Amino acid sequence: MVVFSTVYKYICTPVLNGVQWMCNFFCRCGGVHSEQTINIGEVHIVDQRSGNAQQPTTAPLSLQQIGMAKADKARDDTVKAGAEAEKRKEAEAEEEKRKKEAEKRTKAAIENVVKIGGELEVAKEKANKSDEKAKRKKRKALKEDEKAREAEADAVKDKEAANNKQIEYDAAQKTLLDLSM
Repeated sequence: MVVFSTVYKYICTPVLNGVQWMCNFFCRCGGVHSEQTINIGEVHIVDQRSGNAQQPTTAPLSLQQIGMAKADKARDDTVKAGAEAEKRKEAEAEEEKRKKEAEKRTKAAIENVVKIGGELEVAKEKANKSDEKAKRKKRKALKEDEKAREAEADAVKDKEAANNKQIEYDAAQKTLLDLSM
């Protein structure tokens, strides 16, 4: 619990009628300013966790109370600043972790692209070799087919020649038969 005196709307008056008062949340020295008018000299006991003022009293603060309140506020500010620094540090560590994970994923993706690119080159070479082999076989088959057609044409010519010879033979036999009669 920290003791604060209230002051008149935005004006910080640490010395009032020769008595030292504690500056509160409503003054210009860095606190939250209230729009309401506060009675000068009124003292509130403020619970910092809730921020709610307890029953007001008109008793002035002693120098010891003022010092304790300042020390409490300084300690709370230090703790708050430490917590904020810790949060920033954790956020930076988390960001660094995310960057490293992104770098790992990028590196893995690059390695995968290189690997697949190499496999693609091997597959292309294999496809080209297979294509050449198929073309050679096709040319060979075409040559053999051409040879077969030539052989077939030769067979047709030979058959015609044989038929012609048969006709010639038959004619010669007929001539012989005609002569022998």
